[in-house]
Amino acid sequence: MAGIENIVENNFYSDLIRQVRMAKEEASQDGWYGDQSKAVSQSTYDCACNFVRVIPSKFPSPEVTAEPDGWINFEWYPDKWKKVSISSFEKVLGYCAFLGSQDNNTRGVINFDGTFPSVCEEFLEKIYSYEG
Repeated sequence: MAGIENIVENNFYSDLIRQVRMAKEEASQDGWYGDQSKAVSQSTYDCACNFVRVIPSKFPSPEVTAEPDGWINFEWYPDKWKKVSISSFEKVLGYCAFLGSQDNNTRGVINFDGTFPSVCEEFLEKIYSYEG
C-alpha cells in the first residue's frame, strides 16, 4: 500500500512543479501582462519550486499562476467565501486568507525558511475543516 501512496504523492508534487514551470514560461519577459508587468525571475522560480516540495499533500492541489508583479501564486479556494493565497518572490512568501467573513481575513509576509509556514497550514486546515 505504501507504494501506491508514494506514486500519488509524487504525482501531486510533479504536477505542481509542472504548473510552476508553466507559470514561469508564461511570464518569462517584462510586459507579459501589460506594460507594467514584471517577468518571473529565476530566484522566484527556484523559491516556488522549493515551496512546492513542502506543501502538505493532505491538502488539495492549489491553482498555480504567475502574477503581474513577478510573484508566483498558489491559491486554494474550496468556495467563494474561503480562500488561502500564498505567493513566492525571491526568498519571501506573502500570504492572505479569507476565512468566511469580512472580519476574518488576514495577511502577512514571511521569509521562506524551507518549511511550510505553520500559520498557512492553520489557514488551510480552517478552510478545509481539518481537525488535526
